[in-house]
Amino acid sequence: MALLPKLPDDVKDDKQLMDFLRGITQVLDDDENEKNNIVSKMKQGSGSGLNADLLRGLPADFTASKTSNGYQKLPSGLIIQWGWFDYIVDYVPTSGILTVSFPITFPSQVYVVYVSGLVGPSYGSHPSYSWYSHVVDRSKFKFFWNGVQPNWWGGIVHYFIAIGS
Repeated sequence: MALLPKLPDDVKDDKQLMDFLRGITQVLDDDENEKNNIVSKMKQGSGSGLNADLLRGLPADFTASKTSNGYQKLPSGLIIQWGWFDYIVDYVPTSGILTVSFPITFPSQVYVVYVSGLVGPSYGSHPSYSWYSHVVDRSKFKFFWNGVQPNWWGGIVHYFIAIGS
């Protein structure tokens, strides 16, 4: 089993870091079992013996779902999620509550949810319409709406964006 070198305390620039990484790459290229062991431990997040500072500047988790209801993970731990939801108004009711699920559950917390204004075709006179949202938990929020006039009917669409970690 190959021993990985320890990151020297005096690594101060990208060139020194790259030289160190080349040394690790050579060790791992020479020992397939050790490479698999290190990769496995890195995925577990502990026990690899690697200094987390060593990974600065290397590819991080940019996992994304590039769909109409999707998300983007950022290396800082922030997650941006977006999507849309709709509901049908058939003259009544003039208010309602919807529960809207995020594309994925935030691992830690939700910082903010923004819901767009009313989107849809013209339905006659424009209503006096108000809405707000309230985060229920890390997986969903509630959308409250009020003021759809009785001469309105059809589908109403809103878009949202949420930021959390």
